[in-house]
Amino acid sequence: MASLSSWLRAIGIVGSTALGAQSALAADYLKFPVEAAPDYIGRPVELGSGWYLRGDLGWSNDKGPQLVPAAPDDSKNRWAVEVGAGYKFNNWLRTDATLTFNKPRDIAANGFTLICPYGLTQNLTTLGFLWSESETCASQNKAELRKTDLMLNAYVDIGSWQGLTPFVGVGAGLSMLKSRTSLTYTKTSDGSAYGADLTPNVTFKPFWNNPDGSLVDHWVDAAGVTRSGQPPVAFTKQNWNRKLDKTTFNLAWSLMGGVAYDVTPQLKTELSYRYLNSGSFTSAASIISGSVKSTIESHQVRLGLRYMLD
Repeated sequence: MASLSSWLRAIGIVGSTALGAQSALAADYLKFPVEAAPDYIGRPVELGSGWYLRGDLGWSNDKGPQLVPAAPDDSKNRWAVEVGAGYKFNNWLRTDATLTFNKPRDIAANGFTLICPYGLTQNLTTLGFLWSESETCASQNKAELRKTDLMLNAYVDIGSWQGLTPFVGVGAGLSMLKSRTSLTYTKTSDGSAYGADLTPNVTFKPFWNNPDGSLVDHWVDAAGVTRSGQPPVAFTKQNWNRKLDKTTFNLAWSLMGGVAYDVTPQLKTELSYRYLNSGSFTSAASIISGSVKSTIESHQVRLGLRYMLD
């Protein structure tokens, strides 16, 4: 019996040892590896190198547009302010988008004195109507133009020497032209607003005669240009005053060149020239003259700052 008890005790010890080993092995299998969190988690998001902000102040010599037919095309120095943002890809290529606000252009000018029949005087001999040089009108022209340019530009930086970096560039975008124009006519005889009823009570086709009875074969338009043929004044009620408000969007393009200087590793100053073509503009049309279409060109000298966001 003692021998049987010894055997049973030995079997119990072996079983307990085996169960313990199986539990330890199962625990090892159930362990999952836990990796450390990546070092970028919790760090603030950065814009990254290459991004920059810019601002420019420019002086512009503008050609056109002709806002009203009687006011001549002119070129004047005007200021412009530009803001933008861009990206520098490498040491020689960068791009940016810019928005330019140009000084508004205002015109207030007197036009040429025009013949404007105050009424109808029939020539019974020729069956025409008198075109009298004593019946004239003066014109007053007022116009305003506001121009804003939105451009996408690309530049090539041509090396650096002692902190100086020359560059060339091209741009393309849109020019928004917002204009307001008014043309008014008054009689030179008394300064009153011009308006006449030139509707004839005749059955034949009316035409304009000179005081001597001859057919009128030339006339002077609102820009002072002599035209051939009968005057374009219809035999009907007259209203020569005109008002025109319009907003147009033109395709624009530019060519640029200049030099940048490193004030600090992040701050650069620029001196540059830009030629900007803002498309064409059609003026208001006078009753005695057609509209005028002209191209808008600008020659600009600009001084600016560029700040790298590294």
